[in-house]
Amino acid sequence: MSKKELFVTIVVGIVGIGVLYLGVLLVLRDLDTLAQLKKRLATQKKLQQYAEQNFEHLQNELQEFGDIMQYTPQSTSKEGVLKLLLTYDKDVRLKKLYTKKEGGVQANYYFAQMRIASPKNLYDLVDMMQKKGYLVRLEWPVRFTKKGKDIDVEFFFTIYRTGFQEKSAPQIPEEEGGF
Repeated sequence: MSKKELFVTIVVGIVGIGVLYLGVLLVLRDLDTLAQLKKRLATQKKLQQYAEQNFEHLQNELQEFGDIMQYTPQSTSKEGVLKLLLTYDKDVRLKKLYTKKEGGVQANYYFAQMRIASPKNLYDLVDMMQKKGYLVRLEWPVRFTKKGKDIDVEFFFTIYRTGFQEKSAPQIPEEEGGF
């Protein structure tokens, strides 16, 4: 072999080794990307499994507490309560005293003054509130004062809004190193 052929062989060998080295580097880089994608896929599968379990849990909660939810009004705000009272008297005075939360139940305490035709109207009002889903308790004593044909009534009452105690909901799976 001549020097020229030897030189060409060495150059071709070096170029071949360089190309092979670059190919290996590209493959290793792709393998690293593949490993990262597999890890992300495993995390996504765990999150999807958690979401499905949580959905099942929430569906079960909805079925279990559906009967309670029908008794819970959308709003126990002063404005919502006043709107109900205004169906019995256009000159209602309503004062929200305070709100107390305990054990998954919110109690809203009110004082009302209104004019009614008979004491039965007050009890009809309480019945109507209960039919609309309000958990209402009339506090005693109720003060009735005769004013001509009508009766002025002053009373304290409480409206309860139920909450739900937490049960053991599915937990998000922990992943080493985070997401």
